[in-house]
Amino acid sequence: MHERKATWGYTLLGYFLIFLALVLIALAIGAAVYWFVIIPGRLKNVSSYEIEKWIWLVVYTPTIFWWAIKNSRSHLQERVFWIAIGGLLALHSVCAWIAFRNFEHWIPFYAFLAITVEGAIFIALLDSAMRRFGHPSKPRRE
Repeated sequence: MHERKATWGYTLLGYFLIFLALVLIALAIGAAVYWFVIIPGRLKNVSSYEIEKWIWLVVYTPTIFWWAIKNSRSHLQERVFWIAIGGLLALHSVCAWIAFRNFEHWIPFYAFLAITVEGAIFIALLDSAMRRFGHPSKPRRE
């Protein structure tokens, strides 16, 4: 019984540290957006569409990877999982670069469509990689 309470406390501490890290990342992104976008005159030659593209990329990239990682929690300790996540991040970056070069006006619908399709593909690819190269999932202890 004592072991369960200690595990619960460490889990709560872990969630708090993850939350704190996400808050710090959000503050850094917010400061960068303020410094480079909101302060007048910083970006004279950049259109509002370009800024909107990059803001969507900054918002949706962590969302896609959070969703994929959350759905694959049983594989977080495996090296193959993190190699696959790194490969998916590289693929995501290349696809975003191609999309940004080919779409002049990036609208929120494109971003919503991208996150829906890309998230499902990421989860399918991660599951496939873990079935092929990973270890079988271990059942959780009660």
